[in-house]
Amino acid sequence: EAEAEREAWSSALPCANLADFLDQSFPVKSQAAVPPLGTDAKPFEMLTTLGGQQLQDFGQQLRQCYGLLPMEVAASNFRRTQQSAQFFLMGYSGLTASASPNAQNLERVLVRRKEDCVINSFDRYMQELMQRLRSIEAAENFAAQEEADGLPDVKEQLKSMPLFGADGHMPGRFCNLP
Repeated sequence: EAEAEREAWSSALPCANLADFLDQSFPVKSQAAVPPLGTDAKPFEMLTTLGGQQLQDFGQQLRQCYGLLPMEVAASNFRRTQQSAQFFLMGYSGLTASASPNAQNLERVLVRRKEDCVINSFDRYMQELMQRLRSIEAAENFAAQEEADGLPDVKEQLKSMPLFGADGHMPGRFCNLP
């Protein structure tokens, strides 16, 4: 089952030629200290072809409504968000995959240092968020509310999905996170 799920997700990803075209047309300028995250989990944690098309369409719609405006496009240090920015720029610029990139007019995708990234607030405020989540979980009515909302049924459904429960283990709650 897990291999079938991997194959299904793999077939939903953009082809390698398109990914290369996007990297050439809209290069990622990274200030991050580490390479893009998520690439080791491929095909999971990647932007799908459908997601790319939706972002490309959104870029085209913005260009039609507002014209070409100067802009800086930023992404977090996850490959899928960088690809999201690239697809958006492809639609916004009007560039098609059959065109050759014009090196003089390329928009770059900026990846800021983790400490400066306003997009990924979890990394910036992880300790504060984890404290708040733990305090919510520790509240007396939290467990009762989970039971009332049918959480055990959801857990059983998730266990039947290879991505979440192939080994029969359901990850713990917030207390198991860093």
